[in-house]
Amino acid sequence: MSIKRLLGIGLFGLALVAFPACGDDDDGKTTGEGEGEGEGEGEGAEGEGAEGEGAEGEGEGEGEGEGEGEGEGEGEGEGEGEGEGEGEGEGEGEGEGEGEGALPACAACPSDGKVYLNISGAVKVLGMESNAGLFVSPIAPLEALFAPTPTALQPAVTDALGRYNFCCVDVTDIEPGIVVLVDDNPRDDAAGAFLPTGTGVKGWDTPEEKPGDVVDSTAIGVPNSLLVALNAMAGKSGDQALEKVGFILGMVVDKNGLPVAGATVERVDGTPHTYIYPKADFSGADASTSATGLWMVPEAVLMPQEFIAVKAGMMFSPAKAASKVGFSYFGFIFEAE
Repeated sequence: MSIKRLLGIGLFGLALVAFPACGDDDDGKTTGEGEGEGEGEGEGAEGEGAEGEGAEGEGEGEGEGEGEGEGEGEGEGEGEGEGEGEGEGEGEGEGEGEGEGALPACAACPSDGKVYLNISGAVKVLGMESNAGLFVSPIAPLEALFAPTPTALQPAVTDALGRYNFCCVDVTDIEPGIVVLVDDNPRDDAAGAFLPTGTGVKGWDTPEEKPGDVVDSTAIGVPNSLLVALNAMAGKSGDQALEKVGFILGMVVDKNGLPVAGATVERVDGTPHTYIYPKADFSGADASTSATGLWMVPEAVLMPQEFIAVKAGMMFSPAKAASKVGFSYFGFIFEAE
């Protein structure tokens, strides 16, 4: 069994969109002549330049009537006869074209025999829209599971759009994948507004599989306010609260990274657990995943174990997940390719 799916390592399918700026310097002119001395001038509509390029504009002008005259805009001229003119104009628009706060490109990583990864993506906060200004960092998955405070390999803060961009992360000695941690800023490892949560963004079985940048990844943020609802669903409180005994939280997703409703989850080896499937509004639990695809094991699972989703007409790949007191590992279960 491949361990690429360690703790749900994979992509959630969140696309990052850059919005191009528009240029507006295009115009065209046309001239028409009739039997008389009528002239018509027309101006082509302004074109919009995307990514710094202006589009061509075309305009038509017509002249008709008696006597002499000139027209601008639609191009009406007066003469004894009728005149028509057509012309083409080229406009040049200069747009900035950088999109809305495009992430900066990473510089070339050192050529020193080590393995480096560039990792970019965005945070999705469960039950909330805001994802800006959060602490984020790549961490080693096994250290995150067993060490009291995992080392932040490249600490950063999400931008106004909730995005992160880690350049040249040294994964030479890290196995068997890389995880992105989300927490309060400054990092507080449990207190505050967020429960520290790690989401796997890439996994590997061999050193040869390590190279390759990670783009458009998603790291999950779990607000401590959400734990109130999750504890209520699980009937937990006090010393038995989820954050004090450990729990697993995850999501079932299809091949496109979209949540799957109507699925259930089980251990691959058949070991029984309690499974809770939160309603979309977190007001209670359903018998299977809701439109959010969320699932939860409200009890300690101290070592990584394989979990799989079940739904008629669909096949899923097993994913490994485990729990840790005061920490949430978020596990994606993916539809099989």
